[in-house]
Amino acid sequence: MSARKCTRFEVLDALRGVAAISVVLLHMNNYLVGGPLMESGYLAVDLFFIISGFVNSHALSRMVEATGSTPGFLRARLRRLYPLFALGLALGFSIELAKALAAAEPGRAATKAISELAVSMLAVPDFRETMVVPLNPVFWSLILEALAYWLHGHVLWSIPAARLRIGVGIGLAGLVGIAFGMGSLDLGANRETFALAAYRIAFGYAAGMLLYRLFQAGRLPRLETGGALIALSALAVFASPVAPALRPVYDLIAVALIFPILVAAAAETDLDGALRSPVLWAGRMSYALYALHVPILFLVVFVIRITIGRSLAIAPDAMLCLAFMATLTLVTILASGFNRRLAAAGGGIEPALAASRGVDPVGRS
Repeated sequence: MSARKCTRFEVLDALRGVAAISVVLLHMNNYLVGGPLMESGYLAVDLFFIISGFVNSHALSRMVEATGSTPGFLRARLRRLYPLFALGLALGFSIELAKALAAAEPGRAATKAISELAVSMLAVPDFRETMVVPLNPVFWSLILEALAYWLHGHVLWSIPAARLRIGVGIGLAGLVGIAFGMGSLDLGANRETFALAAYRIAFGYAAGMLLYRLFQAGRLPRLETGGALIALSALAVFASPVAPALRPVYDLIAVALIFPILVAAAAETDLDGALRSPVLWAGRMSYALYALHVPILFLVVFVIRITIGRSLAIAPDAMLCLAFMATLTLVTILASGFNRRLAAAGGGIEPALAASRGVDPVGRS
């Protein structure tokens, strides 16, 4: 069967948007008074990895068709990802610098923050600190993705499917050991577990690549379901409360079974109806939400607490809902303005899924 030529994966955008919002809600638990939100939201990272493997395979396939080689793949991916990576670090640095000025030893605290910024801007883990990216802890996954992009563009793009299945198997074996050995797959952000997170991206990225091979050959079954149902299924996985004793099994079923099925279904499903516009917005903003939400949420909660929170009798959780909406709004405004400036200079901050919306993988529309 001939290769598939579809260049729009809108339901994958929907999945990515749901995953990003779930991560934001997960991190709101740091400020929440009531029950936990999205307690399985950390699994969104594994869904991101699978989607990245799928869509980057599509981008590389188009690049090889157009040029016969893959020399510009990593450069194209970093050109889209790095600006917001740097902005997320700059915001985190600004917060740490402000804290340093109020510290007992401001000079020492400021020097530490500058040192953390210098290391993190190189997109490498900082093993001197507890968190490998202390200025924006969620960036550990982006470091691993950058490594996956390099391997994909230089080695993996032409690897036989049989070897790819071996990679999926090795990654899955590692995930099983981690889940039962550590109680969950929630790891990677700190120096003790960063190396173990290699199994998370090994399985997810390779599974995404393998799914794309099946899609390209026309061998993915077309499920009779809607895009909204697929997105809501992912949301249910992230939101469902799980007993600690069942957590290892739940995480493994979600990552190794449910997420690949959802990605396969999303690749073969069109998005329509009333939810199309908001879901596509969430997809477009997903990388910006992921990259910027930690520092912006901190700043928004801080400002609300010292202004509205002191003058009005607002329930803490209601105040947090306001913080959530303000965070989404600020990320959208900031990312949109930032992207316009970079697009005018020939760059852009759209993530890897830009290729799924018909954008050429080397930057031409």
